[in-house]
Amino acid sequence: MKNILGIYDDENEYCERLSNLLGSNEAFPYEVSPYSSIELLTNDMKSGKLSCALVAERALERYSSSCDGPAIVLDEGYNKSGTLRRIWKYQSGDTIRKEILNILIDNDDNFYVKNAGRKMTSSLTVFFSPSHQRENSSLSVLYSNLLTSGNNKKVLHLSFTSYSGFDELINQTKDITELLYFMENTDEDKLVSTIGLKLQSIAYTNGQVDYIAPAYSYQDIINSDKESVTRLITYISDCRLYDHIVIDATEFIEGLEDLLYMADKIYCFLYDTGYDFNVKSRLCQILKDNDKDILTEKIKFITIPESSSYYGSLCELCSKESSLWPPITKIIKEE
Repeated sequence: MKNILGIYDDENEYCERLSNLLGSNEAFPYEVSPYSSIELLTNDMKSGKLSCALVAERALERYSSSCDGPAIVLDEGYNKSGTLRRIWKYQSGDTIRKEILNILIDNDDNFYVKNAGRKMTSSLTVFFSPSHQRENSSLSVLYSNLLTSGNNKKVLHLSFTSYSGFDELINQTKDITELLYFMENTDEDKLVSTIGLKLQSIAYTNGQVDYIAPAYSYQDIINSDKESVTRLITYISDCRLYDHIVIDATEFIEGLEDLLYMADKIYCFLYDTGYDFNVKSRLCQILKDNDKDILTEKIKFITIPESSSYYGSLCELCSKESSLWPPITKIIKEE
């Protein structure tokens, strides 16, 4: 049976706009159907055609008097009574989408829905360097953006780091630590069907790339156990929401070796000045107890110009004027 969300608001234009926004998001777990009258919506709810309704507060009494199906209220500030969950109407459509996902996560088994797996298994690319974390973050972000150039590929960028330097990411109220906490404190049966919802509810989206913001401090990352990172990536990959998962990794995370072995590709940068002579030896030390073939089979070194540039925004980084543009476009073409 299809999962369908029916939407009604007395303002028909608003109802159409919100329906189009929610319905155009490929990862949204419902098909979305706008209604021109509350009577049509309640009839379809009573007949079982709808899984849930999103109803404007002014129409709630008309809905509740003839139907007791599951509903979420678009709060307009009139009346706070009742037990139904509420979402403030006068905010961005994307924020409304994320709040709907959080409600699905919080409710019982007959209300939240499984994520629609529409894509093939994700490829996994890790950017890692034992030094210069800011540059490593910049490379991984630009790579994620250029992967989507000229195609409909969907990319997830995960920062297993602290403060990244990108305004859009550090201003997010939820970050990678919330995703790890959710995984570690949710029953596995429920986690399988809700991890994708949680992911979508905290991601910052720019074009075809979803970003999970970096942690506020390294302490938040190193407190996770050794298996947390690889478990999280496995769950996300199983959601099949993304063509590519790109990870900005740091030496501080537990289970780094397992993450590198899990990756399809590993990129590590070197400055063109030859300054980083110890990078390769440090990588060998990190992997000293493992199969050294990983160095030749997976790790590719990228030579970049040494620069003191500070990237305050993703737009600035992803412009063709960026000094990192040529080396990243080169490796993408070689792939």
